[in-house]
Amino acid sequence: MSHAWTLLIAAPAFQAPPAATPSVVHEAREGHIAELTSKTAAAFGPPKVTFATHHIGDQYAGPDREELGSAAARVHVSESAVLTPAECLSLRMEAKAALALGSENVFTYTDLARLGEVHVANLPLARRRLRRKLTSTLLPSAAACFGLDPSTLRVRDAVVVRYDATTQATRQPMHRDEALLSLNIPLSAQLEYEGGGTRFEGSGALPYLLTE
Repeated sequence: MSHAWTLLIAAPAFQAPPAATPSVVHEAREGHIAELTSKTAAAFGPPKVTFATHHIGDQYAGPDREELGSAAARVHVSESAVLTPAECLSLRMEAKAALALGSENVFTYTDLARLGEVHVANLPLARRRLRRKLTSTLLPSAAACFGLDPSTLRVRDAVVVRYDATTQATRQPMHRDEALLSLNIPLSAQLEYEGGGTRFEGSGALPYLLTE
């Protein structure tokens, strides 16, 4: 296969979470009712995500060192799935449809050819599913890795990226995301493409987060 998809999430930290809006309260109430009906506690649903930790060297910690301390020089790679194959497929299909309609980001990192990029904010189904996943799994897991309070984390941006070998859109140049934390989640199974991976300066090549 010539295509590979990735979900990029940038999460800055704030001092305090914003007040709950009526829609958030309504969604929480509906979730509580569904939990009571199913007789399954959502808090005990998703398994805890475990990580392998890599130290990239203090000289590469950058400006995050002030906020994160020694944790700023660490990269954490999940040892278990953070999205199910069905969730990955759903994100890919909705993003593919949006790209076909011309919904793209106004920016790109690649210096070779334009990547296929679409904001999750423009994907209604993905936005709802990702919001639940962020609350239950992604932000608590990321916060635990860096010694942060998950309630102080908010998503700055979330982008689904399509890499395409046929147009040489296969990589992004070395860069630093404009956020305190970055989550990189591959949406394509490893059998669907060759190569791939994320390189962190000072560490060599490290694998992507697992998806299945």
